[in-house]
Amino acid sequence: PTLPHNSKVPDQALDAITAWFRDWRVPPASPGARASHAEHALVVPGECRQRTVRFGPDDRLFGILDSPADDTGQAPAIVLFNTGTEYHIGPHPLNVPLAPEWAARGHLVLRFDLGGIGDSEPPPGEAANIAYPGQMLDDASEAIAFVRKDWPRRRVIVAGLCSGGWLAFLAAREGLEVDGIVSINPPLFLRDGAAGAQWVLDGDDLERYQQSIRNPAKWVKALRGAG
Repeated sequence: PTLPHNSKVPDQALDAITAWFRDWRVPPASPGARASHAEHALVVPGECRQRTVRFGPDDRLFGILDSPADDTGQAPAIVLFNTGTEYHIGPHPLNVPLAPEWAARGHLVLRFDLGGIGDSEPPPGEAANIAYPGQMLDDASEAIAFVRKDWPRRRVIVAGLCSGGWLAFLAAREGLEVDGIVSINPPLFLRDGAAGAQWVLDGDDLERYQQSIRNPAKWVKALRGAG
């Protein structure tokens, strides 16, 4: 199978899907259907408070904090990690609607950037736009400490997708002060260090061989003794 980081966008399939939808018409909804749909709509802004925050060493870390309008509940706080080098809006940008909706349901939600990503500064001398920065665990610890300082009675859950999922996994493995994690599609081969990196390289080689074996020119070259 193709490794995820080598995946290709299925342009032909997407074109066929959008072409099919182009002539698709939604039938008029009945009043009952509209009421049912409203029950699943995102909670409207205004039922939560949103503000920007800075924290960590020299305030170099930046985040957006969504909190309930009536901040008296005890629902867990949620810390959202970056996916790759995408900043705090999240992929597609998923975190933008999720954070206020969860806040309106009673959660405190911090979506922040690791140092060198988005609006957070990297540590002195470190490069920016690194998906797995060397200080990522320290930055995660700073975010957790920031939440626990002002909201000590709330449980803290950290969550992330892909590289963010790996960071959530590390937070639990390395004993950060978290009560739970949500780790979605983490690259767990990173646990194996050099062996995990070799697994990725082996996968790349396998994909090249699979492409070569379907190439008639490669067969001609091999049969002529030139390959």
